[in-house]
Amino acid sequence: MNHQNSYHIQSLYEQYKNGIRNNCSKEQDEFHTPLLNSIQPLKPYRIAPIHRLTQIEHLLNLIPEIEKTKTFTIHTERHWELNMVTLIEIELVQVQRKESIVLYLELLHLPSPNTLLFSVIRTLINKIFHPSKRIIVWSNDNKEDLQILVLWAYLSKCTFDETYLIVLQGPFKVWYNKTFKHLKKCYVPSFDVQDHCYCSCPYRPYKNVYDQWTLEAAIEYTFGEFIHKPNGNLIDYQQNIIYHVHRGLAMAKLLMAVELDWSSNDLSLFNRFHRK
Repeated sequence: MNHQNSYHIQSLYEQYKNGIRNNCSKEQDEFHTPLLNSIQPLKPYRIAPIHRLTQIEHLLNLIPEIEKTKTFTIHTERHWELNMVTLIEIELVQVQRKESIVLYLELLHLPSPNTLLFSVIRTLINKIFHPSKRIIVWSNDNKEDLQILVLWAYLSKCTFDETYLIVLQGPFKVWYNKTFKHLKKCYVPSFDVQDHCYCSCPYRPYKNVYDQWTLEAAIEYTFGEFIHKPNGNLIDYQQNIIYHVHRGLAMAKLLMAVELDWSSNDLSLFNRFHRK
């Protein structure tokens, strides 16, 4: 991927940041709190779109980076009217890099199976889903969505079954409940880390032990941030891309907090010093 393409993506990000600045107050009202900020990814990022018009050279340049990467976060987007997965965003989690790379697969616009481009994309995906790699998804629904790669012959069922897939939703809930205990004045004793219907803690939004965190709620309550939604205009291609990519990048932030087993003080320090 050449420098010209990198600058284009960075400019796209800056345009997005400028474009939402005037809308932040309205979006925050929807969350019923004035303290939320627009999500800030851990580092600058570069988007690598993958579709039938993608140049093979760009994909070949990605392969060395994929081979060096051990952990990937993957987020899927489903079009509910079509009842099918339409987008897959894959972030290469590389701690040593100053810039993240996000692969953006547009499933409705991928090449035909009898093309060289299809073969290159399949090679790239198989390197990501190698048994030596670790793949993080948010929910079981996201995990099931990835079966489309088998259905469309980008992966074999054997390769998919051998993939080291981690659903972050459960570990996040365990970490959050352990880190943010019940208040002393709560009806639930502080040593009980489970959710309860009679819990009165405002920072524990779920009151049922079987409730599962949404990605949006996890980012809101952990980092005080929201993922800015598109305006609903499907023609606004740029804004829709950034929205979907930010949902994927949110997982890297949550993964960091869970894996480092941050305390509430650790989280407070991070939020204080990393907020622009």
